[in-house]
Amino acid sequence: MAVVVMGTIAVAAAVIVAVDALMRLLPLLIVALAVWAVLRVGGRHQRRGRARSVPAQPPARQPPVRPVTAARTAAAYPGRWVMVPVWIGPMTPPPRHPVIDGEVLGEDGVQ
Repeated sequence: MAVVVMGTIAVAAAVIVAVDALMRLLPLLIVALAVWAVLRVGGRHQRRGRARSVPAQPPARQPPVRPVTAARTAAAYPGRWVMVPVWIGPMTPPPRHPVIDGEVLGEDGVQ
């Protein structure tokens, strides 16, 4: 039950933060939309004045796709390396010699 309550509180907090951010950015969004609308209207006016000098050409015809055969594949890659999936085991670290790090102590345990 506590998880549901905490989730509801988190969602409510996220919605409140989003609405607050939207309200703070609303004037900026209105100005951006006005600039965008002016640019769109201006762009239409300029496009109407120009006449097209070159007629549109149909798209170029693509050659038909031929199925790939073994002979075509072998002829396409003469004498080259081919990538083959191979299992490579985990790398083992190089052997380490034991390191003795300490101070020399006397027989009674003092330096």
